[in-house]
Amino acid sequence: RGADFGRINANGQGCVHKAAQRGRADVCAWLLGPEVGLRGAEHFAPSRHERSSPARLAELAGHAELARWLEARAQEALTETAGE
Repeated sequence: RGADFGRINANGQGCVHKAAQRGRADVCAWLLGPEVGLRGAEHFAPSRHERSSPARLAELAGHAELARWLEARAQEALTETAGE
């Protein structure tokens, strides 16, 4: 039994939030890519406590390029959800 990368903690943050906050573009790409495949809206949603999305957390930490990339992935996820 392995790790559950899709898990969201009590504050509403998951692995994507944490990786974004730390500027780990490589980890974000892995989590959102085909290897792990996190695509649900909860992985892009603002956290309950800080009310910050992964893109916003990346931006606040000075990772503007990652923030833009995450925002684009969030829009793709919304489009995929709307099309279902």
